[in-house]
Amino acid sequence: MKKSVIYFLVFLLMVPFYSCEKDSGEEPGSIAGMGEASGDIAVTSFDLPEGLSLDGDISGVDLNGDDGVYASVEDKDLLKSWNFGNLFPDYGNGGQWIKLKLTISNNHGTPRTLFFPKGLVFKVNKSDYQHGILLQWTWFVLKAHSSRTIYLNLFCINKGRHGSSSDVQYTMAGIAQSSVMWNLLNRIGWRKINCEHYFNPNEELKSAGGLKSEEDLVAQYEEISELLQDAVWSITNGDGLTAQQIQDIEALPMLEEGTYPEGLKDNGENAPFFFEEYPGAAE
Repeated sequence: MKKSVIYFLVFLLMVPFYSCEKDSGEEPGSIAGMGEASGDIAVTSFDLPEGLSLDGDISGVDLNGDDGVYASVEDKDLLKSWNFGNLFPDYGNGGQWIKLKLTISNNHGTPRTLFFPKGLVFKVNKSDYQHGILLQWTWFVLKAHSSRTIYLNLFCINKGRHGSSSDVQYTMAGIAQSSVMWNLLNRIGWRKINCEHYFNPNEELKSAGGLKSEEDLVAQYEEISELLQDAVWSITNGDGLTAQQIQDIEALPMLEEGTYPEGLKDNGENAPFFFEEYPGAAE
């Protein structure tokens, strides 16, 4: 009798925990602010390091060729210029639907590297447009006492809404807290998924040699981006990653040791003051 009472009490204590877990929004397709779910995206704050500042607004880029970028992943004729003619260098991952333009200033007297962490969310200011997320660390170097404008590619987290546009602005909201999304981020690890891993945005490093043809690079990056965008939408608008998606993600190539800073914390607080940009896509 006593054991039955104890088991019953234990059951009662466990019910609230299961209820909270179920209602937390941490299930695929019901993450607050992602997909069609209502609410605000839960984030951990991320601030630019001391001495670095954002100049002006973060604006969307029209993916219709007007800014020197392609209109869609299906339009091969406009896939002519991933870092081979864009107005500004490309960084980040994804980019089929969201590409941002932002300018960062370095107020230090020495070169400085800015790291954007994986999981960083950029929120759009109009409800019928998609918010964006980085799935991998991306970083770029700023010269001493200088400003630099870049394109930042992102994955979409609200399937069915509009992609980026020069008519909308974005804010750097913070790092996603969703444990479901972090299941994907952790699976990606240090895999090569960024545009700068395939198209070198640093003109000074392009002479490193061994660069593949533009056509091959576009095809390889496009395939990876499509895989990961579908994976993101499986989490934000679907029932979660499929076994095939997990297998395909884990088969993606890893970054070479020494080309990225090891031991980075998720919030980037221990990012090095200076670290070289990724050296380009070598054979």
